[in-house]
Amino acid sequence: GGARLHHGDLYRLADRLPELRARGLEDLLSDPAAVTAVEWPKDTLAAWIPPASRVWHVRLTLLEGGARRIEVTAPE
Repeated sequence: GGARLHHGDLYRLADRLPELRARGLEDLLSDPAAVTAVEWPKDTLAAWIPPASRVWHVRLTLLEGGARRIEVTAPE
């Protein structure tokens, strides 16, 4: 069986935390039966991640010529 996937593109909403809270972001992050993928600026919403969560960080960097570098950091 597969897990549920929640996705949120929150990069442009980082300065509107009350709006995120009203949309149920905390519920999505706390769903133990799901994988949640969220796009947001570095460290902006880190305090919202439940303590027992396993967090993978993915960083995309645009290089010269349009190439991209993808860096993945596994949970500690």
